[in-house]
Amino acid sequence: MACLSWEKTCAPKEKGDLGFRDLKTFNLALLAKQGWQLQKNSQSLVYRVMKARYFPSTDFLHAELGSKHSHAWRGIFSALPVVKAGCWWQVGNGTSICIWTDCWLPRPSTFRVISPPASLPLDSKINSLINLDSGDWDVTLITQTFLPVDVNSILGIPLSRHKPRDRLVRAYTPKGSFTVNSAYILPRPPTAQARAASANDLEPPYTKQSCGLAPETTGHLFWDCHIAKETWKLSDIPFDKHGLSYRDFMDFLWHLVFTQHVGTDILELTVTTTRSIWFSRNKTRLGATRQPPHEIMTKARFLLTEYQDAHLRPTLFKDATDNRWVPPVFPWYKVLWLLHSVSASPSHSAPLEAEAKAMDEATLFAWDVGVMDVIFETDSISVSHALLDPANAKITIASLVAGTHSKLQKFRSFEVSHVKRQANFPAHALAAYAKDIDFFVSWMEECPPFIESQVFHDALSLSSY
Repeated sequence: MACLSWEKTCAPKEKGDLGFRDLKTFNLALLAKQGWQLQKNSQSLVYRVMKARYFPSTDFLHAELGSKHSHAWRGIFSALPVVKAGCWWQVGNGTSICIWTDCWLPRPSTFRVISPPASLPLDSKINSLINLDSGDWDVTLITQTFLPVDVNSILGIPLSRHKPRDRLVRAYTPKGSFTVNSAYILPRPPTAQARAASANDLEPPYTKQSCGLAPETTGHLFWDCHIAKETWKLSDIPFDKHGLSYRDFMDFLWHLVFTQHVGTDILELTVTTTRSIWFSRNKTRLGATRQPPHEIMTKARFLLTEYQDAHLRPTLFKDATDNRWVPPVFPWYKVLWLLHSVSASPSHSAPLEAEAKAMDEATLFAWDVGVMDVIFETDSISVSHALLDPANAKITIASLVAGTHSKLQKFRSFEVSHVKRQANFPAHALAAYAKDIDFFVSWMEECPPFIESQVFHDALSLSSY
């Protein structure tokens, strides 16, 4: 009878093992869920009892075990590192988040600033980095205080003009809610030794199989190796392949998913390319001739084609066949917002965040103008669905969506709908015009001269109704 160690028995099936649950780790994840409830649900009776007894002047994340504690509190407190490992603050008004100690940057490796404390005190809050008049980031102060890598991350966080409260979310779930599975997969915050072990988890006898020029880590094998660089160059994947480096390849995948918000097609090509690089490495390890980059890329595209042919997916959303602009019925007004291109978005924001920020500004404009019955139209399916169902908004725009949705409730009546960009060419021309200016412009009761022809075309199309 063959015997396996408990560690191999509980290792995931993806690694070739049995995938049993480690009962101790799973119990810790269940306790972490109770801890998360103590942090988030302040209305429950359990919360009020625990807070009065164990953390009367702080919250659960900053609680201490104490000298006289119950068995239940000791169990929940043991899961505190698990809760902290997955916590991430979404910036709202910035009054609850400490700049130097809390996790609030959209950078999955640490979520914290790496710049040394300079001119700002250690207990400074995020609101000290926000311009009170405009509600935007104080670019001058941020540039003077933080390192460039932190500056880019901070300015990439969109701020809502409606100033919602800061929100603590679970970083490793799409919608920011706590799940036992997310706590089980990440049972404790990664240490320096753990990251080093993860980055060097390839078998010691084969540590130079990718190119033979440097010790092989996952980051080197899939990113830094000259063979990998040439392969990614041939992939035509639209990301910056120069000047970026990741200690671990998972950081790169996090960057694609949570920062660039790439589509499924890009992710599929990325995964198949990664698999082909790994397959080539294994063949070299077993004595085969090292494959050149173009062969690796050809194999990746072949695998992707096979996969797509075998998994044809139906279209989830169908575009309207009528692309004509439809005027609103009195007393309704229409507000359409869109981005002409990524370059038209805020300089540090990803497209999805920029779309959500544009909607935030659109609601303020409609309110300031004084219209009370508004139809908001957008060419972004993700943002329109998020506004109709804020509870299921993606974690990166949840704070913006919450502020915008709160403002929408003040209108007498409103609608949010998705339209194709071709259904409103004047708005598209305005977005193209806005790309080249950096100040606010509005036209009241007059038509901008550069869209007169498109407006005339839309007027003519109404006669065919």
